[in-house]
Amino acid sequence: MSKIDASLNLNLRLKAGNQLPADLLDRYGFSADGQRVSVLVQFNGETGPLVTAGLQIASRTDDVLTGDIAVSAIDALAVLEGVVRIEGARLMHPMLDIATADAHLGNTRSPGIGTPPTAYRGRNVIVGLIDSGIDYTHASFRRADGSTRILRIWDQFLVPAAGEAAPAGYSYGVEYTDTQINSALGNANPHSVVRHRDRGAHGTHVAGIAAGNGRAAGTFAGVAPEADIIMVRNDSRGSDGTLQLANSVRTVDALHYIYSVAAALNRPVVVNQSQSMNVGPHDGTTLLEQAINRELGFPGRAYVCSSGNQADNAIAVSGSVPASGNLVQTFSVPAGDVVDDTIDLWYPGNQRLSVTLTNPAGVATPVVVPPASAAAPTTLVHTLAGGNVVAIDSRIDSVQNHDNEILIRLTRGTAASIASGTWRITLTNAGTTAVPFDAWIERPVDGNPVWTGSPDTVSKSVAIPASAREAIAVGCYRTKTGAGADAGGNKGTLSDFSSRGPTRDGRIKPDLSAPGEFVMSAMSVDESSPGTTDASGTYQLMAGTSMSTPMVAGTVALILEKNPTLRQEQIRLGLQATARKDAQTGTGSAVPNNNWGHGKLDIEAAVAYNYPAFASRNWVRIRTMLYNWTEADTPPTFEISANENGEAVIELAWDPQALLAPSTGYVPLRYYNTGQALDVTITKAAGGNQTIQLPVQVIRLAGNRARWQMPQALWDGYREELRKARAGQSTMSPNLYYRVRLNPTGAASVLIWPPDASFQNDPMAQRLAIIQTRLSAASQVAPDQAAVDAMPVPWGAFLQWLWNNLPDDSPDRQSLAGVFSHRFFTNEIETATRGKILMLWLFAGPGARQKLPTLLDTRFRNAANLEMSILKQPDLKDRELLVDHLLALLQIDPHPDIAGVTAAEQLVDDALTEIMDPNGQTNQGTASTCGPTSVQTLLINTNASEYVRLLRGLLGRDARATLANGDPVEVPPGVYQVARYAGAASLPFFVRTNAELGFQSAVLRYARGSAWPEYDPSAPPDAPNGVNTVFQETMRRGVTAAQLQRALSGLLGRAHSTQQAPQPTDALRNDFVQRIQQARDPMLLVVHWGAPPSDAAHTGLHAVVALRGESGRVFFKNPQYAGSSPPAGAAPNGGAAAPPRRYEDPAQALESMGDNDLGDWIRWFHHPA
Repeated sequence: MSKIDASLNLNLRLKAGNQLPADLLDRYGFSADGQRVSVLVQFNGETGPLVTAGLQIASRTDDVLTGDIAVSAIDALAVLEGVVRIEGARLMHPMLDIATADAHLGNTRSPGIGTPPTAYRGRNVIVGLIDSGIDYTHASFRRADGSTRILRIWDQFLVPAAGEAAPAGYSYGVEYTDTQINSALGNANPHSVVRHRDRGAHGTHVAGIAAGNGRAAGTFAGVAPEADIIMVRNDSRGSDGTLQLANSVRTVDALHYIYSVAAALNRPVVVNQSQSMNVGPHDGTTLLEQAINRELGFPGRAYVCSSGNQADNAIAVSGSVPASGNLVQTFSVPAGDVVDDTIDLWYPGNQRLSVTLTNPAGVATPVVVPPASAAAPTTLVHTLAGGNVVAIDSRIDSVQNHDNEILIRLTRGTAASIASGTWRITLTNAGTTAVPFDAWIERPVDGNPVWTGSPDTVSKSVAIPASAREAIAVGCYRTKTGAGADAGGNKGTLSDFSSRGPTRDGRIKPDLSAPGEFVMSAMSVDESSPGTTDASGTYQLMAGTSMSTPMVAGTVALILEKNPTLRQEQIRLGLQATARKDAQTGTGSAVPNNNWGHGKLDIEAAVAYNYPAFASRNWVRIRTMLYNWTEADTPPTFEISANENGEAVIELAWDPQALLAPSTGYVPLRYYNTGQALDVTITKAAGGNQTIQLPVQVIRLAGNRARWQMPQALWDGYREELRKARAGQSTMSPNLYYRVRLNPTGAASVLIWPPDASFQNDPMAQRLAIIQTRLSAASQVAPDQAAVDAMPVPWGAFLQWLWNNLPDDSPDRQSLAGVFSHRFFTNEIETATRGKILMLWLFAGPGARQKLPTLLDTRFRNAANLEMSILKQPDLKDRELLVDHLLALLQIDPHPDIAGVTAAEQLVDDALTEIMDPNGQTNQGTASTCGPTSVQTLLINTNASEYVRLLRGLLGRDARATLANGDPVEVPPGVYQVARYAGAASLPFFVRTNAELGFQSAVLRYARGSAWPEYDPSAPPDAPNGVNTVFQETMRRGVTAAQLQRALSGLLGRAHSTQQAPQPTDALRNDFVQRIQQARDPMLLVVHWGAPPSDAAHTGLHAVVALRGESGRVFFKNPQYAGSSPPAGAAPNGGAAAPPRRYEDPAQALESMGDNDLGDWIRWFHHPA
């Protein structure tokens, strides 16, 4: 695929032929001498090779960076292995009281909202603006004492003078701090100190709407009048009146700069951008939009942009080219169009279109056919009679979205202007099916070409970057006339110019709409042609989505004042949920729509809204089927899961550094990724060469998952390198490090997992261990060949290979022999089920695998009271067998918050660990009843299959399951993160497995019901309202008898009753002993523990699982400890603070208590009703 985008490619071609007018150089990011050009670069790996190639880096956001490079070095940059694509700079255009009242500002600023009322005015929040600049002398941006509210100004167009400098890390423009601005305000000639001006007046007006305080006029205050301000000037007029237009590269720098300053100040921030462009597919996949996506997703960071002012400009068109036919699409160029015009057309990747362009005089270009491959575009630069130059780039399978693009650029050439009149684009389709297309005209600096002859030029007029997936895009409606009067009957109607959706990939845009036609706001002192002004002459009316957007940005500042850790997606959902619907927007199912989005902004409702906890929206994970892969012939298999479908690339390396810098220190096979063809030759350990040739491996997720088996040739190459390594001929270690990059369908951010940090200086990072086996394999048939043959392909052959090749003293081989020789394995279990048990052995994990022969000893009684293997136990709800549920755990997509699940076997190992030792206590706390742990122990001892059935849901991506009684149950948000934190010293926290954490937290939440506490999963886990702190405290508090009864009834699918007394009594003891002696299943028993029953101040209650009653004793499982050793300091004979008991079998955490002693300690018990 061509890595250089179409616009940059045409500009380079035009410049090479001296056909790019000098007045276009700056607009497309070229230096004044045309020798360097600004670019956006998407890349993988370290930046060193990019710098070596000549790229001067300005900013980096994940895998997207900005910079400039010599024109002569572009090709060298493009051929670098880690470079994915390069985009040139693209023009960004500005999108040019009663408004806040119509947006329902209401009581937000005074007297406030909530109980007691709290006023929100944007305090401690930063409003960042990317615009034409700001009149820093305007009273609306100064405090009562005259000092500035502007923290920083970065004027990207100024050249530093003495005492001035660009921001740290950037090589252009001038940065001014609040200290410098205050110094200027104290000078009689402020602009002699801070030279920044807003000659375009657009940025000052926008800033006033979002954050002006209305001073001087005493009115026209913005939405967040006490917010601080950062302004980046990237679009204005120079001192000579010439246009200095924004571009996409400088926009990315501006965005990164604002967020970096806010992060350094530890302040929440919302960025407003009232600018847009049209070159691009309008599906969110331009590098500008990708950079925006990557900057967001962090707490306290938001971005709002205008949807565009293009609905009435006839710049968007859609159509369909008939099969074996052609379509003529016309557009009209006005007189006086002297610069350039650009048309960008996109159509599906599996189709092909040819194109020709005809001028008003009937002179046509040669036909441009689509290229034969994606490697290079078809490019035409052609001079028409009359002097106009036409440049066309036709490409297929674009790297950004795998669709096809035709980009057309017109320049005046040697003529005085571009020929006015009707131009014709002829699209020809030689295929057998119709080809749909979408096309946009870039808003020109001079003139305004429009589509003609099309019934719909309004749909899909939403601009870029409003089509970015993470952007909050804002439409516009009327509240005033151009003279400042009330809009009357038109009040509240959608502005004719407000751009409409959908995006090209079908998403609804805008997200919501706000007042923007017309709005009175601050006027720059440098405004040369003001419109209607107020009496003070310092405020003026303007209209556009440029005005409606800061209305929303100011609202977001108020939201962040109240909720400083909210993320972009939470804010978007809150704005959408609180947007007003009326007869103009549509109501009910008519909203959301592509005109209004979700409705009209309601400021007060948005600020008062109870924002739900953050749920991670974008994630991808990769894992192997096994932690340890042998050198068998069968190549390893990798599984990818994500919350979106898309196309994935897997990276493999035999040391972590090769993943971080794949282009350096190249050795064949040291680094490989599936997104690139492989053609290498390696030497063999025994002499000779081995050639490995692989095409690009296309990995597409369907149903949010994909499975990729390494090509046999690549696996053979790795095995050969291992043989060489044993002889000192290769540096390969017996580990393959791996990660995944996912480009989701719908153009969300590229997702990378694990991140670079996971591989830095960590030899235990995400990796597949390759285990060596004996050099001379034995040739022997497995003891149960029928069971091996019953295993799915290729696992039967894989297990047979292990049996033949594992050394005799290997613990794995010994445990497998123990399975084959087990008395129950071949005597009472059907062949198909034996095959499943062998699969379970293969995927049980190294710890549980050794215990599998012991698990075969575990029995249960079926409904007919017959004993059989627990692996054949059916669950309570669906009647599926335990062995099937365990194997099904291999197929689930683990929840993205579960740390370290690097192999499918891990979750199976978790479940088996709990089944074989079901006493893991998630949190010992200080006064817990150990209720959730006891419930887990009871369920496993009652029906282990039901336990694993629930784990299949609770450990999965949605973290929810359905109980046996039909009730839903869900792991609390963020709980899986607590396994990574030690917690407060007073609350010792222990997690053995994700299985026990997920199950016990879900049970606790279900048991407590409405008493479950509120917390913020997006807050730092150990903060007072963080998940770690609140969850541990909730575990410490334990559960009541009624809550335990609810949990048992739901889990076991039958109603339970509770027998209890205020104090231990013989009657309660007698009732329990009689019931446990007759019980078929275990019962939950709660006794005083840790304090005598007479201690009213400390309940000291503890839940245990009573298994049976016999010989005057009650035998129970004690979930206070797990494994073969009781907890340190435990008193076997009790005392004043604990009941007397004895250890019957520490390996099973089994204890007993005398019936007579129980009468002094029992508090309550549960039994089936």
